[in-house]
Amino acid sequence: TQVSAANVLILFTRIQWNGSGGGSSVPETIVVTDSGTGYLASGGKYVPVEWSKAGQYDPYIVTTTDGDPVLFSQGNTWVELVPGGGIATGSVDFLDQ
Repeated sequence: TQVSAANVLILFTRIQWNGSGGGSSVPETIVVTDSGTGYLASGGKYVPVEWSKAGQYDPYIVTTTDGDPVLFSQGNTWVELVPGGGIATGSVDFLDQ
C-alpha cells in the first residue's frame, strides 16, 4: 500500500553537537527558540516558507516569505527536518510547478 501525506513541511534547521552524554558527541537538531526557512508541499504545489518556534511548548509558526499565514490542506502532515540550515544534500528535489 502506498503511503501519502496531504502536506509535507520541510524545515531547514541548525545542528549543534552535544557531548553531554558522556560518550561521543551526537548531533542535536535545534528548533526551540530558533527560526529558519523551508518549503510546504501541499495540493500538488510547493511554496517557500519561514518558520519559528518560540519555546518548547509553543507551536511552530509557519508563514510565507511575505509574512502571510500558510494554509495547510486538511489531512495528515509530515515534517522533515533537514540539517544544515538549508543545505540539502540531494534528499529532496523540487520541480517547478
